[in-house]
Amino acid sequence: MIDKKCPRCGAPFICRHNDIIRCQCAEVTLSEAASHYIKEHYNDCLCVNCLRAIVKLTQE
Repeated sequence: MIDKKCPRCGAPFICRHNDIIRCQCAEVTLSEAASHYIKEHYNDCLCVNCLRAIVKLTQE
């Protein structure tokens, strides 16, 4: 577990990269467009709320 701060909104969250099934990001399925957007704009993990927001943003 790693304590992180979301680079998009600044919210603190716990990254469980070594236990991905229990990681908060496992709740979100990213489209190809969302994955591309994240890779283009961020260099680190995002919180689950920002992941969901980006999925919605890239659906339009």
